[in-house]
Amino acid sequence: MNRNNRRQGRKLRKIVSGSSIAKDLETARSQLSISNQTRAAEIYKNILQLKPNCFEALNNLGMIMQAQGELAVAERLYRLAIKSEPNSAEAYNNLGNVANATNNIDKALQLYRKAISLKPNYPEALYNAGTVLHKTKNIRDAVTAYRMALKCNPRFLDAYCNLGIALQELGNSTGALDCYKNALAINSDHPLAQHLASSLQGNETDTAPLDYVERLFDECAENFEHSLVEELGYSIPSVLRNLMEPYIRKYHEPVNVLDLGCGTGLMGVQLRSIAGNLVGVDISKNMILESKKKGIYDSLYATDIVKFIRQTEDRFDLVVATDVFVYIGNIEPIFESTLQAMNPMALLSFSIESPSSIEKDYTLQASGRYAHSRAYIERIAKQYGYIIKRTTPTRIRKENNIWIEGYCCLLQVTS
Repeated sequence: MNRNNRRQGRKLRKIVSGSSIAKDLETARSQLSISNQTRAAEIYKNILQLKPNCFEALNNLGMIMQAQGELAVAERLYRLAIKSEPNSAEAYNNLGNVANATNNIDKALQLYRKAISLKPNYPEALYNAGTVLHKTKNIRDAVTAYRMALKCNPRFLDAYCNLGIALQELGNSTGALDCYKNALAINSDHPLAQHLASSLQGNETDTAPLDYVERLFDECAENFEHSLVEELGYSIPSVLRNLMEPYIRKYHEPVNVLDLGCGTGLMGVQLRSIAGNLVGVDISKNMILESKKKGIYDSLYATDIVKFIRQTEDRFDLVVATDVFVYIGNIEPIFESTLQAMNPMALLSFSIESPSSIEKDYTLQASGRYAHSRAYIERIAKQYGYIIKRTTPTRIRKENNIWIEGYCCLLQVTS
């Protein structure tokens, strides 16, 4: 009788525990639906205390940890989720995302393909495989993957945009524009689709959307330097340093330097030797993380450059902007606000892409970047109180194995 009572007690506790876990999972889903990841994570951790192999808790907690940058923890949770449910395409896809985020490209592609083998009509895994193929310059295979993702989900916005970019890289501007239009038919306010469609239609805009620029550089931060320097022949930081050399030699003590759009710190390397205080600003959080690894900046800020300039109380002797104005058409707000953050006789140095026509102040090109005329730079420099000290024509970088022509400028505050 006692033995039977104990058995029944264990069975009852198991039923109660299962019922409690089901309720907790429902609560966690509810918290995720309102973006309360902190509370959801607490619930999942409690569930795993009761049921260590709960797939949903392992997988979703992994996604939360990944979103918070805890990639090693996320990887461990995804592997436990796969151990719990070996045929889960979602867990393999998520594990692929961790490999992708840590730049383990081959492993990421292998995991995405495993997810697709388990669930052939899995649009997210197909899209993710496409991004890896795209990143590794397997453009045609990426196009196939994006198209398969869209076949599974015809309203997949990011797939339309990435397919458009890939088609542009293959020289199919018409197909690319159709992709951007399809994206805009789903969401007319989509910043990336708006910007890229405008660039192909010849529409003039004042600046690239911040969301677009942030995403562009967040996605390429890991491979940025290798791609830009080794593959595209980028050397603007050294060109600007040489342009400034006759003037910075006159500094008798370390100066206050602001590196706008600092990226991974290529320009900062050129400036560290003269800077008493070196400040870097970039819209991309991932770029800031890469630049931190160099250990050359005194402070770094992940924010919009105009917002930073307008809010800072610091005053700078030298402000540089390498490959920054190519994402901004109307640069007058930067000239105006930067002036307020500069000491008397301070220097402003930057690079510009040359337009195919000198009739317009600036032009949004098919590349999605802006080109500015010299006449425009000369006019707004004079308007806002700068003297043009030096300019030099230069090759900015390669695109499709063709050099993009441009020039570098050095301006000085008049008083």
